[in-house]
Amino acid sequence: MLHCPTIRGEDPLTLAPLALSLLLAPSPQQTLSKDEFDLTWKLPHDRAALYEVYDASTGARRQDFCLLACELDTRVGANDTRGLPFRFIFKRPPSPLKTGSSWSIKEFAFDAIGLRGVYPLLISGTYKVLQIKKILLQDHFKAPFRSSKGKPSPVEAALIAADLDVFKCNVLDDKGVLPAEQRPSAKLSLLVASRLSDGAVLAARYHWLGREEVYSILSGPAVSKANDTIEILLREPILEISKEALRPRIDAAIQNGISYLKSRQAKDGRIADDHYPVGTNAGIGATAMALQALLHSGLPPGDPSIQAGFKYLSSKKIIQSYDLALCLMALEAKYLPLTFLEDLEKFSEDKAREEIRKNISKEDAAHISEWTHALQNNQNSSGMFGYATKDDIPNFSTTQYAILGLKSASRMGISSPPSVWRRTLSYIRAAAAPGPKEILVSIRGRDGNLDERVTRPYGWGYMLSSTSGQPRVTMTTAALSTMAVCESELVRAKEWTDQDSKTFDPLAWGAAAWIQQFYSVRSTTPEGAGWGPAMIFYHLYGLERAAILWDIRTIGDHDWYLEGATLILSWQHKDGSWACFQVSPVIDTAWALLFLKRATIPVDTGRPHVPTTDNSTRATETPRRP
Repeated sequence: MLHCPTIRGEDPLTLAPLALSLLLAPSPQQTLSKDEFDLTWKLPHDRAALYEVYDASTGARRQDFCLLACELDTRVGANDTRGLPFRFIFKRPPSPLKTGSSWSIKEFAFDAIGLRGVYPLLISGTYKVLQIKKILLQDHFKAPFRSSKGKPSPVEAALIAADLDVFKCNVLDDKGVLPAEQRPSAKLSLLVASRLSDGAVLAARYHWLGREEVYSILSGPAVSKANDTIEILLREPILEISKEALRPRIDAAIQNGISYLKSRQAKDGRIADDHYPVGTNAGIGATAMALQALLHSGLPPGDPSIQAGFKYLSSKKIIQSYDLALCLMALEAKYLPLTFLEDLEKFSEDKAREEIRKNISKEDAAHISEWTHALQNNQNSSGMFGYATKDDIPNFSTTQYAILGLKSASRMGISSPPSVWRRTLSYIRAAAAPGPKEILVSIRGRDGNLDERVTRPYGWGYMLSSTSGQPRVTMTTAALSTMAVCESELVRAKEWTDQDSKTFDPLAWGAAAWIQQFYSVRSTTPEGAGWGPAMIFYHLYGLERAAILWDIRTIGDHDWYLEGATLILSWQHKDGSWACFQVSPVIDTAWALLFLKRATIPVDTGRPHVPTTDNSTRATETPRRP
């Protein structure tokens, strides 16, 4: 698909049902003897499993865990050792089982090949079937597994145990993971009850003993000793992923998120965390992001919280690139009300500009002019932006937000010269890192058509350096979004050429291929073993933005919105907030709301479609493979 439509698309909840893979890979057709069982989990494609998580020592309920069936197809992909047991729920044996069967595993817990400075874990050990019979689960697990009548009920299941060694791998190179440490850094013991009828993991107990590594955006990896036992129970019925099931849950989650952000507003109008990771002054950026999320979630511009927030911003001297961009994006949201944006079939950039021009105040117009010129001055000769001045060390995350802010300014009447967009496109071209081989990338758009192309993936890193330039999905979604924005502005200025299309169309397809290859809605693979888990909502909103700007409904076999929304709903706290490991709930709540509302404003390039080439195909129903 990879085109920039003039409409955002239909209600996100009318998207096609989620195409989930099986949690446990299906086995070849086999004839089973009477005492053999195949434990393939027959999880329907439009369902997800929700697990209740308990501290085994106290019985206290922890944050529940929602599992999409597609998540355990390949590597474990855990964010850190605290998340490892949930992601490592059960690895299917290579053949049918019977009592006494055993099988060995040896695989990496992090899919981080080629990313320097990230240390994956090697998991090695043996599983063994203890029993295959009707099992009363509370005999093995403290937390009771009950029938619908509230009484314990025996379940026909396989009870499987494993003792696994966890080895830390010291270094990575471009060819893969180098040998692990000689001695295990931790041990992981588990007991799993797997239902025979469908292979579902009904309950499990995990005991982790040894070294725990937790990653923080502020301090990087922190290592400590860990001795933790948890128990999980499958909540039934299995969650349905559909328009009917998600709509009321999303609506309720958004309202709770709005209430949380309003509750965090100080008397001076500031809405901010106790700390913000990097790149902003005090509460300016956080307040602007919160205002943008509140407005896109349906809070009217006249709401006292909105008015107080903008009064706070207008009282500040703003110089940071993130802050300037976020303030411009918040102001644009003020003048494009939710009701206007939700009339999607009639939406266009020209209508958006007209709507803003009719209503903008002189005071806000003055702020837009001041903030836009300050942001333009922060761009350096390479096309990138640093945190504050053009002399600061630039990074692609700041650059992405700067471009988004300048795009908002353009729609509000203050355009940037073509040289601004061209400099950034030049950087994107120079920084593109090709993958080792071509892959088939499949994208379905709003119209239901499927576009496919065999192309070499391209990824982008945080900086142009040997240590920070390794490609990451977050930065690749940033590149894809930035290309769409820059193209739309050059088309509007009549500066986009056929040669530009020939240069950047392969890069756009390559970015989509990279995202498909390392797709995840839980961690920002392949950087999920580093700071990725601290930035999951940043990752999800980046994925949403790229998908909206390029009209991507599904990528590969993944419906990014339904998968992302399902997990986001399971992560919301009781107070209405969302938060990752860096504990910035205002920022994370804003990103979660923006994802759930699909808040990105489309751009118009004036061309309906990426031209079809000899190695791409299109089909409306069944895709043809090149």
